[in-house]
Amino acid sequence: MLLGFVMLFAYGFIVWLVFFKFRWLKFSIAWGFFSTFFVLHLMLIFLIGLRYVTPTSTEARVIQHTIQLTPRLSEPTLVTAVLVEPNVHVKKGTPLFQFDRRIYEAKVRQLEAQLAQARQNVLIMKADIQVTSEKIVKLKSELEYARYQEKLSVNLAKRG
Repeated sequence: MLLGFVMLFAYGFIVWLVFFKFRWLKFSIAWGFFSTFFVLHLMLIFLIGLRYVTPTSTEARVIQHTIQLTPRLSEPTLVTAVLVEPNVHVKKGTPLFQFDRRIYEAKVRQLEAQLAQARQNVLIMKADIQVTSEKIVKLKSELEYARYQEKLSVNLAKRG
């Protein structure tokens, strides 16, 4: 932080030398805007860089070893129970937590309802196919009958 104040003071000193002490350039609104923009940009770069180097310490102590566990859940969920004891070894596959299941049970019920609806739609479509195929058979027989009637009419018309 001290370095930031030193940089700010140095920049102010340079601006004072150039514009007011030696008058190498005439101070105007444009130069004021540019100077302000430049110092804000310089401070922003300094603060971004400061984020990567602080806080620093020459002495560090590990108080507690922790392992972050991240469940692969689709939505944020509350932990309802911790199923393991502290300082006890855990075997692979042992459940560690119990989560609130209400959200997921509702989703399961919703998906089961959608599955039942899809199965019902399949049955309806099969019935529609059967009705349509029966209509096709009926229409083919009606077409055959109409051709037979036409043939009879043509033969009767030829005989007079």
